Amino acid sequence: MKIFSKVADVIDFAPAGAVVSGELVGVGPILGVAVDDIAAGELGPVMITGQLSLPKAVADVIAVGAIVNFDASAGEMTIVATIGGGDITGAGVAVSAAGNGASSVEVVLAGVGVGVLT
Repeated sequence: MKIFSKVADVIDFAPAGAVVSGELVGVGPILGVAVDDIAAGELGPVMITGQLSLPKAVADVIAVGAIVNFDASAGEMTIVATIGGGDITGAGVAVSAAGNGASSVEVVLAGVGVGVLT
């Protein structure tokens, strides 16, 4: 019996609304990045693992190793515990420091089984 389907670095996802390549996408409790433009309701590729340079809350001071959260309404990573609809806590781990004023941070996405959708 075949049980292995594919390596899941990139999954197929059909978003409710259109997304553009590079946009952060919540797939339930998993944070991903659209690989291509994806039309609403159509399947498209979303990267859910890997090290990526992601937008962050400019005022946050993020240390290497910090657990980062996804603020869905702002479309950025933050160290502030977020509880808004669509936010994902524990979405990844910072692998570079990013101080106040920085607009991005290097993050390793948590992938499956770590994030919590609020």
